[in-house]
Amino acid sequence: MKFYVPSDGNIALTVTGYADGTKIQRSWVKPAPGWTATGNGNLIKRTTSIGQIQDRQDYYDGSYIRKVRWATSYIGTNSEDNIPWRNSQTYDYCSMPRSKVEVDYVHGGEETDSIFLD
Repeated sequence: MKFYVPSDGNIALTVTGYADGTKIQRSWVKPAPGWTATGNGNLIKRTTSIGQIQDRQDYYDGSYIRKVRWATSYIGTNSEDNIPWRNSQTYDYCSMPRSKVEVDYVHGGEETDSIFLD
């Protein structure tokens, strides 16, 4: 998965994967007023989440998501100057009770997350 800003006011996402042994790549570009190609003022959030019904958070509905792994994460203003995503570029925030979230943290660019709403 590669997220980038191809030009001021636009964001893009390219996803590459395999289906039945065949490599597949899809890209989307969407308007995003305020985003800059230079990276100035842009804020990126890496999120692992479970959707809930609007205005209702049910921490006991039995839903779960297991072992979402974020790895080999890089950040930079272009593909040539990107660097590994480091701890100093990461802010820890959890909006659910911590008793419902498991994080196997390696460093700012790698962790495995699980959420259990039991």
